[in-house]
Amino acid sequence: MPTLILCSGFKTVKANDTRPKLGTSEIESRIQLVGNHVPMRDAFPDLRQFLATPNCDISHDIKSIMSFILSLDYNVSRMNDYAIPWTDLMNYRKQIKAAVPKYRTSRFVSESFGEKSEEFAIRKEWNLVVDKLSISNPKQCLIEMNSFSSKPQVTCQFVLGSYLSRNMDEIRSGEQVFQCIHRLVVKQNKRHTFSPQEDNVIRECLAICVSKKMAVETASEKLCLSYKQILEHIKVLEERREKKGLFTLSEDEAILKNLFLDRNFDCSVEGVRKIGRQLKDFDDLSMILARSQRVIWRRWHYFLSPIVLSVHLGHSHVPQWKQDLVQFVIQEKANSFADIHITEVLEKWPFLNPSLVQQYLGMKQNILTKKTGQNLPLWENLEKNQENLRLQLESESNLTRQGDILRLYNEIIKSKM
Repeated sequence: MPTLILCSGFKTVKANDTRPKLGTSEIESRIQLVGNHVPMRDAFPDLRQFLATPNCDISHDIKSIMSFILSLDYNVSRMNDYAIPWTDLMNYRKQIKAAVPKYRTSRFVSESFGEKSEEFAIRKEWNLVVDKLSISNPKQCLIEMNSFSSKPQVTCQFVLGSYLSRNMDEIRSGEQVFQCIHRLVVKQNKRHTFSPQEDNVIRECLAICVSKKMAVETASEKLCLSYKQILEHIKVLEERREKKGLFTLSEDEAILKNLFLDRNFDCSVEGVRKIGRQLKDFDDLSMILARSQRVIWRRWHYFLSPIVLSVHLGHSHVPQWKQDLVQFVIQEKANSFADIHITEVLEKWPFLNPSLVQQYLGMKQNILTKKTGQNLPLWENLEKNQENLRLQLESESNLTRQGDILRLYNEIIKSKM
């Protein structure tokens, strides 16, 4: 039979709090009561009697919640029925830890969000209670409970809080947990500073959900924040300075999976060539990778697309196309891109496109011109630096990355069959 720990909260007593202040000896003696267990059905006789009175001045929803919790078949450990002021708690941290090693006296620190966080577990249990008991106005219910300042009404706070945290690995003060769910539900529209971990949770939701609306709803539930807060923060993430540097293999993999699995583009020549006609094809990826749509489009258009197309067009020597193109330009003695017969190029390498050929040759011409300080024709520039270009193109890292892309794409094709 599980044990439910019902402890008082640890917070500063309100100015209008009518509860008696406890002395040192009484606090210490009550801390030791943690080891005394009684069945939940026999606990809190004062609260039970109060709930049974005809003139009980609390709402029907709170009565339903308390009756439900008090009827459960748990063994409970009671510390005391009143809150210990937060200022006093610091003086008794060692005694509390000695009595209950798993008892956690620190404040909630929202550094690790998601399904393993304390906030997620508490919010999930609260939602289950609301659904099970058909609570009409959960927010108003918590507002009313938070206004309680005298016994036995105030007992409702730590009874609810202790129930919501009953399955957590570490034991929390019931009243402290109540304040947590009150903050999550009632004060959720206040300004919130997002942590990097929360940013990652939002990006993951955007990656796995089929629509932005669903992603916002999922992130809202996981982070216990309002829909509006999540939506506004997504706009902030979109406006942040994008990540720079070379693309990693994991980023290339994310692009392929997003396009062909999540977005379900067709794995065919026509399907591949449709991708990137509009920048919005990379909206989701922009959030996931923290790179601009334009940068992701260039990665797809100039690097990934030729490799993917080669699979469908039967070209197994994709890694050599740049080296072969350089040889072609030298043989044709083309002074610039305008002198190249682009139709002949596309017949030789059908997985390429005119803009890719122009971009590659233009980039090499600019680099070599700056390096040599001479404004030579394109073919002559390439010929003089042919050996260096060959070594670059045949580098182990370059060939390995292209091989990895081919492997990943073939795995995607098999998974869609």
